[in-house]
Parts: sequence; C-alpha cells; structure tokens
Amino acid sequence: MEPFAASVREALKWWRFVPAVDRSRCEPNRSTAAFAVWFEGTSDSPKVYFSFPKSADSVFRPSVLSIDAPTVRYPQKLIGIEGQVRVLRLIDPSGNVKSAAVRSSTPYGAFDSAVLKAARNTKVRWGDPAPSQDLCVEQTYQFCMSRRIDATAEFEACK
Repeated sequence: MEPFAASVREALKWWRFVPAVDRSRCEPNRSTAAFAVWFEGTSDSPKVYFSFPKSADSVFRPSVLSIDAPTVRYPQKLIGIEGQVRVLRLIDPSGNVKSAAVRSSTPYGAFDSAVLKAARNTKVRWGDPAPSQDLCVEQTYQFCMSRRIDATAEFEACK
C-alpha cells in the first residue's frame, strides 16, 4: 500500500484548487464539484489518476485591440520563488476595470497584492464587436526566474 500512498503524495504536490466563477460579479464562487481518483498498476509500478470537474460553459469572447496594464513588479522579498496568479477583472464596455479578484494563486497569496494593484489599473480597448455589458475576463500572471537577476512577471507563460 505504501507505494500507492507515495504516488498520491507526489500527485497532490501538483494539484491546485481553482474555484468556479460567478460571471455576473466576476468573483470566485462557492460551488460543488466532484472529481474521481483511481489507482492502477502494482506496488512496483503504481499509477494514480485524477479526473477534472466539468468546465464552465463557453462565454462571449470579444476581440481585444489592446490591454494597457501597469507592469507588475516582482516583489523583492520573494526573489527566488516562482508562482502564478489567476486574476478576474470585471470590465465595462468602455474598457475600464470595475473590480478585480484573485481566482487562485501559488504559492497561496504570495503575489496577490502586486497583481491586484496592476489589475485594477488596467484599461482595455475592444475590437468589433465590443461587449454591450460588463464582461468578466480572466488573466494569468506567471512569476518566473531563470537567474536571480532575472525576476520577471509575464502574462500567460514563462519564457
């Protein structure tokens, strides 16, 4: 049984909870989700599998001409730590951010304040068709380092 337990511990290192989103308020939402865990293999070669909860229905995705977002400064006290923040922005049809909230982050809370500060001061220019009502938009910030002097905050992926 121990080889399977060790496989579960290893898999859990990579598991992250990401809450559902209340699109009308553009905030993380309490909801119920189920996923399955199953085991295969032998004690010499244990395998652990996880299912993923059903994803949300597709949403309207307008064309974006530009996003004017302030640079997110890599917090000096976190040099040497890499992480990720998924932020939600409620953006009105004129492109102004009405609110911002963290959907998930790793390490938990480490980079949240730096991202929220920038997220609240973002301006979006829509292409056609522009939204006719407030729109909830999610963006991922990655905090990456290849060397200590190389601390950067990137959208979507690390180089």
